Amino acid sequence: MAKKKKIQDTRRERGLGTIIQKEGGVWEVQVTIGYDPITKKRIRETFSSKDETEVKAKRLELLQKRSRFRGEYKNQNLTLGDWLDEWLNENKKIKIAETTYAKYETLIRVHIKPRLGHIPLTDVTQTDVQKFVNTILEEGTPRVKMVPNDKHLLEKVTIPGTPLSAATTIECHSILYAAYKKAIAKQIIEFNPCFDTELPKLKHRKRGIFEKDDIPLLIAEAKKADAEADDKYAKFKIEEKCCWYISIKLLFETGFRRGELLGLKWSDISNGYINLQQAYIAINGKGTESDLKTSSSYRGIPIQPDTLEDLRNWKEKQRQIKIRNKKIYKDNDYIFTDHTGKPIAPNWFSKKMKKLQARLGLKELSPHCVRHTTTTALIQEGVPISDVVLWGGWKNARVPLDVYAHAYPSNKQVSSRILSNLTKEKEPSSTESSNS
Repeated sequence: MAKKKKIQDTRRERGLGTIIQKEGGVWEVQVTIGYDPITKKRIRETFSSKDETEVKAKRLELLQKRSRFRGEYKNQNLTLGDWLDEWLNENKKIKIAETTYAKYETLIRVHIKPRLGHIPLTDVTQTDVQKFVNTILEEGTPRVKMVPNDKHLLEKVTIPGTPLSAATTIECHSILYAAYKKAIAKQIIEFNPCFDTELPKLKHRKRGIFEKDDIPLLIAEAKKADAEADDKYAKFKIEEKCCWYISIKLLFETGFRRGELLGLKWSDISNGYINLQQAYIAINGKGTESDLKTSSSYRGIPIQPDTLEDLRNWKEKQRQIKIRNKKIYKDNDYIFTDHTGKPIAPNWFSKKMKKLQARLGLKELSPHCVRHTTTTALIQEGVPISDVVLWGGWKNARVPLDVYAHAYPSNKQVSSRILSNLTKEKEPSSTESSNS
């Protein structure tokens, strides 16, 4: 009796064909490429080889032979670059955050279009996608820059790219996958060439945490920087930002995201609570007001009395700055502003924090590392995970459990004792002993 065929590769998406391994180690692929217009029977093509890789490549060739433009799209010259623009602006823009849109636009413009954008949408193969992933991971993408030459005239110079991280590489692939998925839904094509791509493994990145003893030093240095700004104005009438003490102190006492902190307004403070309503974020390097990251980010956080007093002192100081700069000051109710009433730029805030750390000879950590520090502190002090989630403004407990698992107290010895009791024989009770 002949041996049954062993199905080796199942279909993970509808219509991808079937690959099976037959007796003798031969691999076979079968793909439906169409239907007979008279009999309505399926027309299938088959290919066999002892090389599994060759069979998978042939499957792709057959699938792309079948693929064609249908429905509302008549232009068979539509490139991948054109489709990515349409997908991003007409399909994704209305449902993603501004920061996410800006990130997608940058990745498409800087990395995907230069390497794949010129290829017709239906002609991109699995091999093209795999080569793209491998190349940006190893080399990044070269860019053209205008620089002056010996004659002081601008000329184009190609600057080599920088290898991308595994996370960014995977994100580029995710964009391509989602764009092709939408093209299939719109019946533009029938096969997603991003399917079955080999992607790099994500490396575990150690989160930056502030040392407990360094935090008071940093806050004191921020207060010193404010005093230096006041002194500079007193001597030279030069205005400098001078809200570093209260902003950095509040950041450590709340664990806010950078944009949440800088988006605070005076009207958000009520009855000893800060009620988060908006953020001030950086998009392509420029500050802009934005909605909060998720619906769970809209939350109220209690403030300690001494910090409320610091905020009152800063509000009075801000009022004085407003009076002496009344011709240029625009009051939009933001708490942390410069002498014109403009909110502190997110990137500038990050740079200033690192400068203050550098003055102290400390390791330079970002404002987001404050969030890691505060979350870790809450967990280590035994605050219930449900309260940590509410405080941090996450949708659920996944991020605190995954990202901050290292912070949870280890009870391995207790766990070991509990589980070992399951395997021990139960000693007879006194009643059972007397009966025996």
